[in-house]
Amino acid sequence: MGKRKPDAAIFEQVLAENKLDRTETLFIDDSIQHIESANKTGIQTLHLQPPLTINQVFADVVS
Repeated sequence: MGKRKPDAAIFEQVLAENKLDRTETLFIDDSIQHIESANKTGIQTLHLQPPLTINQVFADVVS
């Protein structure tokens, strides 16, 4: 892609190439700088920090 997080351009490119609605897109990461950058582009974010796990986040979706 030629771009890297946390540059906002990478988030914009992923949204455009995949025809994603930023308000319906969730970006999950453990790096606050990546979360802040995605958030500035209007993408919903989840800062995944211990002890929270991805399984806990989606537990009620799977069960």
